Amino acid sequence: MILFSIKTGFAQSRNVEYYKNGQNGIELIYKSKTSTIIISTYNAKIALKKEVAQNLYEFVKQNPTINDSLIDVKTDQAIVKGRCKVIKKNSLTSLNFYYKQIEWFSGLVEEYLK
Repeated sequence: MILFSIKTGFAQSRNVEYYKNGQNGIELIYKSKTSTIIISTYNAKIALKKEVAQNLYEFVKQNPTINDSLIDVKTDQAIVKGRCKVIKKNSLTSLNFYYKQIEWFSGLVEEYLK
C-alpha cells in the first residue's frame, strides 16, 4: 500500500493540447560563394521558429544525408519533433521543416492537427 502511494505521488501526467494555426514561412537564408540554403518552417510556433531554424541548419550540416526524416530539434524552451525535407537543385538547397509536436520543458505537449 505504501509503495502504491509513493508511485502515484511521483507519476507525471502529460498535458496534451492541439493547435491548427501554426506559422509558415522562410526563416533563414544562408549564402556562400557556391551555394544558397533556404530554411522554411511550417506549422511553427512564433516563440520557437527562429531558434528551430538555426538549430536545424546546424543539425543538417552535421547530418547531410537526412531527407524526409523525423527529427528532434532542441531549443532553450522545448524539444520540437517534426519532418525535415531537403530539396536540392543546382546550387540551391531548401530545408523544409514541418512541426508535428512540441514538448515544452514546462510539461505541456502541443501537437499540430491538420
